[in-house]
Amino acid sequence: MQRTFTEDLRHQFKTGSIYTKLIILNTAVFLVMIFISIFLHLNNYPRPIAIAAILDWFAPSGNMQHNLTHPWSIFLYMFLHIDVFHFIMQMFLLYFTGRIFMEYLDEKKLLNTYIFGGLSGLLFYITAMNVFPVFNGFENSPLLGASAATLALLVAVSFHLPQTEIMLFGAFRVKLIYIALLFIAIDLIAIPNDNRGARIAHLGGTFYGIMAAGFFRKPKFVLNTFDLTTLFSPEQWFKKKSRMKVEYSKRPISDIEYNENKVSKQKRIDSLLEKINRSGYESLTKEEKDFLFKASKDV
Repeated sequence: MQRTFTEDLRHQFKTGSIYTKLIILNTAVFLVMIFISIFLHLNNYPRPIAIAAILDWFAPSGNMQHNLTHPWSIFLYMFLHIDVFHFIMQMFLLYFTGRIFMEYLDEKKLLNTYIFGGLSGLLFYITAMNVFPVFNGFENSPLLGASAATLALLVAVSFHLPQTEIMLFGAFRVKLIYIALLFIAIDLIAIPNDNRGARIAHLGGTFYGIMAAGFFRKPKFVLNTFDLTTLFSPEQWFKKKSRMKVEYSKRPISDIEYNENKVSKQKRIDSLLEKINRSGYESLTKEEKDFLFKASKDV
């Protein structure tokens, strides 16, 4: 039976990868902002005033008093877009980087890097607004967009695996770290032309990305202990822990199920062996290494 659009969207959010869920969440917030702006327009609010009202309510700024009275904006801003072109570019970068990130790392690290990278960008922004004289008068300028968070992802995976190459435009191979360095250079060059400090926020995300590349090699580091992926599993929010421990006997599987499991397992083994051949054993995540170890003992 074919699923409806809403059912398919719900299925994607429930079973899709974490970067898919981030894209869906960014899109949902973007659409809500559009509906709000349309509502304000229909109530005779000129577009500049409508946009200013939306950002004043949902986006943080360099004014700490504003941020303390709008605490939701501290997290919401990294999902908040008003301009269509900016939204499309950020979602493309999130999709592009997310796929590469998931090939070598895992969902927990991806989401942690996105969230903490976004928070780092905001911290850099607030600091710059209140420290550097060039930003005097711009303290109330809103900050919005996923730029700091997506750059944190790109820089993190690039610095973690600096020798990784990708096919650019399907025409030639280039090291991923060169793309990351190009983004960093663009932000640095653009700072004198950006009176509102958004480039400073980008560099904040970049800074966390560089730090994260080192954190990945230290599993016990405090920021690696957070598992924010539960925030994207609504069924976990209302799950009640049972005090009664019940043991179930496994249902015997059919020959068809056994063969399907065997084929699926072999496909994953082949995929991981190809990854080792391409990027080395150290590119595997701990879960992937454990899987191969267990698979070798089953042979």
